[in-house]
This record gives sequence, structure tokens and C-alpha cells, in this order.
Amino acid sequence: FSVYVLLSLTNGCYYIGSTGDLPGRLVQHNSGGQQVDQIRSTVEVVHREKFETLPQARLREAAIKSWKTPTCMRDLLRIPEPQ
Repeated sequence: FSVYVLLSLTNGCYYIGSTGDLPGRLVQHNSGGQQVDQIRSTVEVVHREKFETLPQARLREAAIKSWKTPTCMRDLLRIPEPQ
């Protein structure tokens, strides 16, 4: 299972999620298969962490989502600032 951080190439927004099938999830995101993606457009993975179980991944996802700002998330995960 993976926790991932996606970056919208259209507007620079981040999307945080967890899944057991990251390649399949990317296809869903980039095809507009999620309501949120119809606004955010094409995304790329900027961070990924692997876990043994989905509950572990979901706990980490919740922790990352609790960080207050995108800048804080980028700093803590060492994600470069978007261009």
C-alpha cells in the first residue's frame, strides 16, 4: 500500500491519498475519474511512501493531511517547490 502526494500541473495544488494500486490510481486521476480531478487536471507523483497494510497507510495519510500548509508539507517531506 502507498501514501502519495500528487501535484497538479495546472494549478500547483497538492492532493494526498492512499491506495493499493498507485499506477491505477494515477490513471483515474489523470483521466478525470475523480470529481476533484475535473478541476485539478493532470497530476504527477511528487512523494510516495510504502506500507505493509492499508490501515498503516491511512494513518500516515491522515498525519500528512493534518499539516497546516503546503509549505509545511513540502518542508517535512522534502518535496521541491513547484516551478
